[in-house]
Amino acid sequence: MVYKLRPMEVSFEFEDREYRLGDTIQVDVELAPNAEVSVREARVDLICEERYVENYSVSSPGLYSNPGVGSPRAQISNQVVREEKETYVHSTQVFLSDSKLSAGASVQYQARLDIQPTPPVHADDARELQKDADRSWTFKWTLVMTVDVVRGRNPKRQRIVKVAVG
Repeated sequence: MVYKLRPMEVSFEFEDREYRLGDTIQVDVELAPNAEVSVREARVDLICEERYVENYSVSSPGLYSNPGVGSPRAQISNQVVREEKETYVHSTQVFLSDSKLSAGASVQYQARLDIQPTPPVHADDARELQKDADRSWTFKWTLVMTVDVVRGRNPKRQRIVKVAVG
């Protein structure tokens, strides 16, 4: 079986601005095959990474305290950071499926990715924690373009995009 390591070069562009839930991102895609390739699917995904951070202190008895009667034991305080991440596809748009592309012919597509109006799962939690300096939810958005190539490496490109949640 022949496996193509670099079946095509891919790139994409979109307007660098802040988007809102429910907006549409116009994505200009260019696929440049290095040989004849069969494409199962090409798509653009909007990935949301939700990140929870909590800072807190843990106290423990000092190691060098005097164990004599009535003497106070020194307390040592350690700062601890707890972090959790959840990543999922928020919105997706398939712009090409079941197609053959010829070598040397660069092909352009315009994909319209409609950002779903559904807020991230922890958007309400983030609003509640805005005044809490020790805990927070943040959201990182990434636009990912992937091409599923038959018998070849699947090219993938990604860029950060700004999406306002509230």
